[in-house]
Amino acid sequence: MAAPEAAKVSLLLPDVPLRSLDALSSGPTSPDHSTIAEVRELLAKYDLAPKLPPSIRAFFEREDLPESPGNKGWHPPFLPRIPWTGTQPMRKVTAAVTMSGEDEAFRDSVFEILLSSHDLVENARALAEKAGYYTAVDNSCDDWDYADAARYLLERFHALRAVHPRLCLISVGEVTVTLNRTPGAGGRNQQFVMACALELEKYVANA
Repeated sequence: MAAPEAAKVSLLLPDVPLRSLDALSSGPTSPDHSTIAEVRELLAKYDLAPKLPPSIRAFFEREDLPESPGNKGWHPPFLPRIPWTGTQPMRKVTAAVTMSGEDEAFRDSVFEILLSSHDLVENARALAEKAGYYTAVDNSCDDWDYADAARYLLERFHALRAVHPRLCLISVGEVTVTLNRTPGAGGRNQQFVMACALELEKYVANA
């Protein structure tokens, strides 16, 4: 919106799924498919407006607040679904290829993917297979609650290991943690690891 006539090149190191690159760093250079109405709905649902600074609250209360650039009636993936078996992802995405029907502000946009979780998965898979492991990739628990993800992945691991004793299960993505009034210390990765350790203890006890 600030420079609609300029060519825009984004160099990306995504920590989000390649189909959701518009969520990377809140997508400042990509189309925004969310609407002002959706933002106001969230503010009302969680009673957030009274907790905002007066200037921010006044901003969202403006009747003439313009929508951000992006086709609001269109919710396509940024990239098509990418198989996790021997397929190299697109490294350069151009507006002409993936953004037909989008806002004119993005007509000269280029998105260059430098490194992604796909690279991590494929390199981990190659190293594991070279070491003689049967490898499986399962990202279905991305964005799950940490405890649910821990239980799911360990159940999946032990089910596969019953068939393939030398097994490497690879999973990328993020887990969520709901904080209470006494959140303690550490992050969600640590919380996930601790949950896995407690779940593993159950498997050892039942062995």
